[in-house]
Amino acid sequence: MRAAYQLLDIELEITPLPAKRALLETENGNTYDAELGRIKQAETLLTNFVRIPVILRDIGLVAITVRGLKNLSDHLGLVNLRDYRVASVRGILSSDTLLKDHNNILVDTTRQGLYMLLYRRMDVFVALDFMVQDLPKELKQHHYIIHEPPLSSAKIYHYLHKKHNDLAPALTRAMTKVLGKPIEGL
Repeated sequence: MRAAYQLLDIELEITPLPAKRALLETENGNTYDAELGRIKQAETLLTNFVRIPVILRDIGLVAITVRGLKNLSDHLGLVNLRDYRVASVRGILSSDTLLKDHNNILVDTTRQGLYMLLYRRMDVFVALDFMVQDLPKELKQHHYIIHEPPLSSAKIYHYLHKKHNDLAPALTRAMTKVLGKPIEGL
């Protein structure tokens, strides 16, 4: 994203916030001019923003266990999660939506979820695939099982505040150039 904004001579400042707080801060105030890394379903919450039609990346929501539980991938896995104690990271819209009818414990961080799984406080931890791909060294030794294929997948986009709507076409072109990805729908 920095490279795309640099092509437009715009200095980018990224402010990391917890997922749910970011949505609230972004929508309720004029503090932030963009939202980085949201699924299309976030548009209902980001009414003052326009989606830039370039896919940043595909994400998957995966089930993670430490014991040999079976059938916890793909759409069948979602049905089978009802039989287990499940946890997910608070404020991640895709997991909140997917697990709304499950007995889901919300945790604040991926690390917290993995430790709760390790200490058998839950049976399955559901997280975004990129959040668990590079586990910290102290957690790798515990033989976590990441079930594939993902329970669900989604595309991630960049959202720009409507007050900068005139910038959207140029930003779209810059993102396609930097990311090497086409404009969605073309």
